[in-house]
Amino acid sequence: MQLVVKSFDTRVIDTNNCPTAANLKILLANLDNLPLDSLQLYNCGSLISDCQSLASLPSDACIDVVVPVLGGKVHGSLARAGKVRGQTPKVEKQEKKKVTPRESQT
Repeated sequence: MQLVVKSFDTRVIDTNNCPTAANLKILLANLDNLPLDSLQLYNCGSLISDCQSLASLPSDACIDVVVPVLGGKVHGSLARAGKVRGQTPKVEKQEKKKVTPRESQT
């Protein structure tokens, strides 16, 4: 059975050469010069474990190869995200101009 594997480029891999996900990770690490310990394989959004047999996947399965990167926030703390109200300076209310009543204007 053949599977479509998407990493840097799309490849068709035969499951006879790679019976398990661990074997596929080793093959992809060698082909694409990726770190073996951080490779993650996904099928339809679910993580494929190293001991899982690739023959158990559907014949038209598309496997995504992911290497996680460090990060997750752009500026400041994620705990303070969306809390703009506390960051804006307090502005004092201005006194309103007194308006004379309409009766006295006549």
